[in-house]
Amino acid sequence: MVVSGAKLKSMGESLARIYEPMAAKMEADKREAYLNNVRNFFGAPLVIIALAPVQKKDVMRKMHLKGVCAAFENLLLAACAEGLGSCWMTGPLQEEAFLRELLSIGEDKEIVAVTPIGYPEYIPKAPPRLDPELKQKVTWFR
Repeated sequence: MVVSGAKLKSMGESLARIYEPMAAKMEADKREAYLNNVRNFFGAPLVIIALAPVQKKDVMRKMHLKGVCAAFENLLLAACAEGLGSCWMTGPLQEEAFLRELLSIGEDKEIVAVTPIGYPEYIPKAPPRLDPELKQKVTWFR
């Protein structure tokens, strides 16, 4: 599902209102910057929402979710290869009922992922790897 234009603006404004109580705990300058980022999805012109069909059997649900997640990650990698910026957002998933109503998503679909997509103002330098040899993250069997 792709959301843009007036619907995206409405979605951003509503999410900003939902997150105001959490933002109220932040310092004033950080609070407004945070809410502005929520409000306009970091300046992205569109948001992609991945949906999966609801499954009755748990094993089928797990299979569908893993497949959708893999496809969504491939979409993010392809976007990056084309010079687009994106991020897998988890915050909007906390407001599933709101998203369902706003976007007319039926109960036969499960909301899996949300990402804004657009051309970034700049590309930040990658931080140094904490474990470049992957000794802490990977168990090697040789």
